[in-house]
Amino acid sequence: MIDIPQKFDAFQYRNRALSFAVAVIKRYSDDRAGSKAALVTYYLFMSLFPLIIWLAQLSNWLNRYYPGTADYLIKGATYYFPVIGDKLFAIAHNSTASLTGLIVPGIIALYGARGTALTFLSALGDMWGVSDQDRFKFPWNWLRGLGIVVMGGGGFVLTAIATAWASAKGHGPVFSFLVALVSIIMLTLVFMAILRLSLPSNIRIHKVLSGALSMSIALTILQLVGGYLITHDLKNYTDSYTALFSVALGLLAWIYLVAQVLFYSTEITLVIDRKLWPIHLFKQ
Repeated sequence: MIDIPQKFDAFQYRNRALSFAVAVIKRYSDDRAGSKAALVTYYLFMSLFPLIIWLAQLSNWLNRYYPGTADYLIKGATYYFPVIGDKLFAIAHNSTASLTGLIVPGIIALYGARGTALTFLSALGDMWGVSDQDRFKFPWNWLRGLGIVVMGGGGFVLTAIATAWASAKGHGPVFSFLVALVSIIMLTLVFMAILRLSLPSNIRIHKVLSGALSMSIALTILQLVGGYLITHDLKNYTDSYTALFSVALGLLAWIYLVAQVLFYSTEITLVIDRKLWPIHLFKQ
């Protein structure tokens, strides 16, 4: 009788590309990264709508003194959400300025963002195998979480604004490649700051750099490929109720996909750095 699992195990062990993919998927499963991605999605989804409303309120206040310039804040915040970001921008832009609308959404957004940062910090610690004694305890984990929110959120918005501004200056494949390259470089710096705040100092900078580079490349590719798919699926939903549900469900799916891609890129970095492939899936 043919032992199919053993045959496949032997085949993937001999095939370097396949064994690498198997090692990454196995680590992702062993680290329970899927559940971590779901928790990140929950907190980020909780904070995103209040954040957009808060930015809209801030934009309305700023537009009184600097007309038109504050719109870049919302566009930068929604840049990484294809089509969905445009709908969120349109919804938020119709709001009216009020002090309550500025304070309450800001508190809710900060709470959700803090939960996102702390969950991401804990997940990276599990993936990188950080010991309990090297993990950040209260209040340092809260302070680092706040640093991740400020530096990460601000970095993503600045990168989005710079990328959108550069994209409007020219056309053509070469120019588009240069814009994507600049975006990857800026995202790498942002992810380096996030990883440096999330991981203990005994993890060397070249490992942080490789992890940040893999995350930035993965996010850029996802933005290009996923943006096309979401645009194709959601562009025909124009009914108000259908649009509302499509935005909510599409947003959840997109955030979860982004979180999974970032965690997979982390596993890729670790598998390469620690030479964790090829591996046998079954005992010999």
